[in-house]
Amino acid sequence: MTIKEINELRKNGQLTEALAAAKAEWEKAQNVYTAGALFWCLNDLSKTAEANVPELYVRMKELQEQHGPDDEYMTKALKALERKLLPHFSEVKDAAEVVKKDSSKAIALCKNIKQIYEQGELPEQLYLDYGWIIYHALKNTNVNETHARKLLLFDYLKLDLETPSVLHSLILSEAVKIEKSNPLQFNFKEFVKLWGLGNLRDEDWQQFKTDDGKVFSSLVEKLITVYVRELKTDHVEPANDFVEVLDKALGMFGNNQNLPYFKAITLIAQSKKEEATNYYRQLIIKNPNKFYLWQQTAEIVEDIETRIALLCRAVNTGEDETFIGGARLALAALLIDKGLCANAHHELDIYRKTYEKNQWHLKTEFIDLARRIPQGTIPTSNNKELYNEYATLADQFIYSQLPSTYVVKTGGKMVDDRMHPGRKFLEWTVVTQSKRLFLKKPLKFGLDKKAPDGTIFEAKLLKDKIVWIKPVETEPTLDWLKQATGIVQRRTNKDGKPYAIIDKIYVGERLLKNIADGQTITVIATKRDDKWNAIAIQ
Repeated sequence: MTIKEINELRKNGQLTEALAAAKAEWEKAQNVYTAGALFWCLNDLSKTAEANVPELYVRMKELQEQHGPDDEYMTKALKALERKLLPHFSEVKDAAEVVKKDSSKAIALCKNIKQIYEQGELPEQLYLDYGWIIYHALKNTNVNETHARKLLLFDYLKLDLETPSVLHSLILSEAVKIEKSNPLQFNFKEFVKLWGLGNLRDEDWQQFKTDDGKVFSSLVEKLITVYVRELKTDHVEPANDFVEVLDKALGMFGNNQNLPYFKAITLIAQSKKEEATNYYRQLIIKNPNKFYLWQQTAEIVEDIETRIALLCRAVNTGEDETFIGGARLALAALLIDKGLCANAHHELDIYRKTYEKNQWHLKTEFIDLARRIPQGTIPTSNNKELYNEYATLADQFIYSQLPSTYVVKTGGKMVDDRMHPGRKFLEWTVVTQSKRLFLKKPLKFGLDKKAPDGTIFEAKLLKDKIVWIKPVETEPTLDWLKQATGIVQRRTNKDGKPYAIIDKIYVGERLLKNIADGQTITVIATKRDDKWNAIAIQ
C-alpha cells in the first residue's frame, strides 16, 4: 500500500487498517517515508483511551531520531506526548477542561491542584494549566471575598509564567475588580509592581465600542483608576512605569474626562503640587468651557475661597444639569462651611429638582448636606451674584501665570446677543499698544459699566481674547499713552469731516461733538505707527 493511501485511511478514521499497513510497509523498507507514516499512526493511537502512552512514546521517539530529527511537526507531537507522561497530567488536564465548561467547580478543583503544587509534585510544564484553573476560580469567587481572591492572585504570581499573555491580562483584570469593589483592602500598587506594567498588551489599551456608540473603558484605564485611588490615600510616590502608562493614556484617550484629574493626583503624590496646579491651569486655558476641569481643579487646592470660586465657575460653565450635580454638592458643602446657607440651599434645590425630574435616587451626600442647613433657611432665588463675586478670584487663580498687559478703554456700546435673540449686552472697545480688542460683558469681570473712556486696566490675553482684567491701582507711565491739553480749533479733512490737533494729537469728529471752537480740553491719546490719536476727552 502506498504512503498516501495509508495517510488517507488514518485521516478517515480507519486507524486500525492504517496502522497495520504502516507496520507492513515499515518492515519492507525503513526510510523517511515509511517512518513518517508509522509515526503519525502511532501518534493518533496515543490519543485513544486504551493507548499505552509510555510504550508509544519510546517507539515514536526512535522513529523521529532515526528518520526525522529535524521534523518540527514530529518534535511538537512528541512534546505533547511528553506532557501526558508527566505526573498528575490527567488530573490537571481534566480539571482545566472541566472549569472551562462549568466554572462552579473551579474553586474545589483549584484547591486540589494547589495541594499538589505545594507538595512540590506539580511539574513545571503544567503550571500554565494551573494558572488557567486559578483564573476560573477567581472568576467564580465573590468579589467581596477579598482575602480569598488575594490569595488566588498571589498563587498565580508564584507560578512566574511566561508573559505577556492573555491569561496575564485576565489576572490583572480580576485584580482591578478587587480594588474597585473593595477599596483599600488590597495593596493594588504592590500587585501591579509584581505583575509588571511592561507586560501590557496592545489589546489591553483598546476601548470597546458598542453599535449604539457607547464606549467602555480599556483595561489600562481601569488599572489607572484604581491605582490613583490608592495614591490619594496612602500618599506613596507612584512607580515610574505607572507614570509612563498614565502619560501614554492621556495621549490616547481624549474622551476620558477623569485622566487629567488622575494626572494631577499623581503629580501631587510625587510632591509636585504646584506642577499639578499648573497642569490644570493649562488645561483650562485650552478648554475653558469644560466644567469638569474647573471642578477637578477645586479638588486639588486647599484654600476654601479659591475652591468656592472654581466650583462657581464649574456650575456656571456646565450647561447640562444632569452632569454637574457633583459640582453643586461640592459647592454647597463649602458654602455651608462658610455660613452661606441660603446660597447652599439654592444649590441643593437645583440638584434635587434635577434628580427628581430624572427619577434618580438622591445621594446620601445630598441628604447629609440638607440636614446641615438650619430649619427655616430660605434659599436665594439665584446665585448669580455669588458667581459674579467669585469669578474674578477664579480667573485670577487660573490665569495668574499669563503675562500681563495694559489696555485702555476707548468706547462701549450695546450689541445683539446671537445666543439669545432679542437680548443685548454691553461690549467695550479697548486698545493695547499694538491692537484693538473687544471685551464682551465687562460686568462678568466685576468691572464698572460706567468706567469712562481712557480708563487703564491690567489684563491677561489668550489668543487676543481678554480672559482676566481689572482696573489698575496705580496709573502706569506708558510710552504709547499720554495726556495733552489745548484749545480746539476745528479743521476739515478732504471728506469734509471736522477734526482738531491738540499738541500733535489727532482728535476725530466723534470726540468733538458738543465741543466748541476755542474751548480748552484735555485729551487722552494712544500712539500707533508713530501717530497719536485721541481716544477720550477728560
